Amino acid sequence: MTRSLLLAMLAAAAPVAAQDPAPVYQQGKQYSVEVKLDGLLRQEWTDTITFIENDRALARMRPRVEIGVQDFLFGVGGDFTFGSEKNSEFLPVLPLLRDNYDSRDARLDLAFVRAQPGDWLRIHAGRFPMPVRFTEMIWDRELRPQGAEVTLQAVDRGPFRRLALTGLGARGSHVYPAGGAFDFSDRETLWVASASALAGLGERATLELLASYLTV
Repeated sequence: MTRSLLLAMLAAAAPVAAQDPAPVYQQGKQYSVEVKLDGLLRQEWTDTITFIENDRALARMRPRVEIGVQDFLFGVGGDFTFGSEKNSEFLPVLPLLRDNYDSRDARLDLAFVRAQPGDWLRIHAGRFPMPVRFTEMIWDRELRPQGAEVTLQAVDRGPFRRLALTGLGARGSHVYPAGGAFDFSDRETLWVASASALAGLGERATLELLASYLTV
């Protein structure tokens, strides 16, 4: 049995959702600067299980800077993690088992440019948040696709608030490099095609239909 306590969570500038919503096009906006900081401190107490640590702690900081210049947005961010668990070491009698992250790490989290010349087109290039609303069963929200994304969309068309077609290609998006126990060299190229429709249901409710094809 696992009991976990979320001790602290900090968000500067604006809270970050599980996946970033589609940006709203603002005509006439020339220049903007945003600094964001997400912080997490977690302590977990676990009943005694053989070969498993009973108590674990994790501290994480994710700073991010975004600079908007007319129709372009430039973003860069880091991911700094320090945990009590040493998940890069093999246990004496068990193979190395861990999620797609290193419990003690400092790395580049985001480095992208986004172009949006109007509310009908959006282009991402670099290392950016996943633009398609996948569930955690399909795509870990901590992972960032590295490559390019193009979205064609129409807003406020009849009963639909947004209609969109998205194409994405990425390579090397996982934290672990090729080689070793976690070798993604033969399946690290990602292709996604997605179509979505967002409809309004009254003043306070919406319904989104999403169909996607993903191959790795």
